[in-house]
Amino acid sequence: MIVQAILTQDTAAAVGSVLEVRGWAEAASVAVVTPAGGSAALEAAARLPAALLLLDVAAAEPRALLRYRLARPDTRIVLLAPDRRPGDRAVAAAVQSQVYDIADDLDGLDHVLDHPADFAAAARWLDPSLAPDAPGETRVVERTVIESRPVPVSRRTCAVAGPKGGVGRTTVAVNLAVAAAGMGRSVVLVDLHAGVWSAARHLGGAGSRGGLLAALADPIAEGIRAAAERRHGVLVLSHGREDGLFPALDREAVTALCRVAEQAYDLVVLDTAPAPDDPGTYAALGAADQVLLTCDPGDPVSVESAAALALLALDLGRNLGTWHLVCNRQRPGAEQPRTITGYFRDLRLPIALAATVPDESERHLAALRAGRPAALDDTGPASPWHSLALATLGADPGLWTTRRPGLLSRFANLRGDGLGARQPAR
Repeated sequence: MIVQAILTQDTAAAVGSVLEVRGWAEAASVAVVTPAGGSAALEAAARLPAALLLLDVAAAEPRALLRYRLARPDTRIVLLAPDRRPGDRAVAAAVQSQVYDIADDLDGLDHVLDHPADFAAAARWLDPSLAPDAPGETRVVERTVIESRPVPVSRRTCAVAGPKGGVGRTTVAVNLAVAAAGMGRSVVLVDLHAGVWSAARHLGGAGSRGGLLAALADPIAEGIRAAAERRHGVLVLSHGREDGLFPALDREAVTALCRVAEQAYDLVVLDTAPAPDDPGTYAALGAADQVLLTCDPGDPVSVESAAALALLALDLGRNLGTWHLVCNRQRPGAEQPRTITGYFRDLRLPIALAATVPDESERHLAALRAGRPAALDDTGPASPWHSLALATLGADPGLWTTRRPGLLSRFANLRGDGLGARQPAR
């Protein structure tokens, strides 16, 4: 479970003890800030998915918390509010941002963590008369506001690179595409590993005629749609077994194809070859506006190769702020992702961790044989593919997740119908 904590000096010691007892201390991301630094810390925390956020009320600036909640509607937030009483304005503002778990006594934090609250339990912070010990009949009032407003769509092209064979690069690319499609997004998967058609195989495609050559020759939306093979909600372009010799991929041609696809689809995923000097890999890294760098934490050579590719990109003037690390095939006892990101930092490579995928080699092999990617069955916040798709989609994920009942989610959670208007949740 991914745990984040934004604390002040007043709560750091007590929360640290709880994290230690629960075995979360080593993996948790903890930031100790001043109240003035809460907004920046929440903004940074919103960039990565987490199952739990422990937040000191002193650092919970209302607008920053609202932005976090919109970006991460599925994250459980526990507000640390020692010695606060019902009616407190800061806690009430957090409840209005759909934060229902309130720890007003840090000695009871374990109880709060083990017993999730709902709006009825948190309503007393909005109105002291709703507190359990208040005289009179308990009342819970929830007002729902439904408002329709236009939502900007962020079109993205993502290249999945892994400069070593066997690190699960195609597995990551395919499951990312399927997970995004499962959220209702329109997705094009382009297999730039010429002649192998491995992406089509993962999706159960025949791989005879992949359509990539036709799409490159006619880079228009109608041409892409006609040339692609639709599998599990994803449009797949690859070099099929019967497509003849594959010409050297031209970076300008691949970039032109991606720019056209971005106008018609929400996400374009580029699966690359393992060799960094392969024309397809070079073209993909030039055409993508973000890169997922895939490595196997248990294979030091794959980690070193990934770092070497990033150093090469840095020398070429690439912005590594758009690069993210995917630790695939994470096995018990292997190097932890935080160790690898620390290794990257030592090399001055500012590459953040996007997702950790546990080692399920047999399951993914069975999925490959069946042509049914694991992401079809792994849905929701607990799925690494779901988290990876949210991180890849960037600013929009808070508006693209499944709907939840509650005060704020009824107002803010939107879903997409086709490529056009986003409709408000009902």
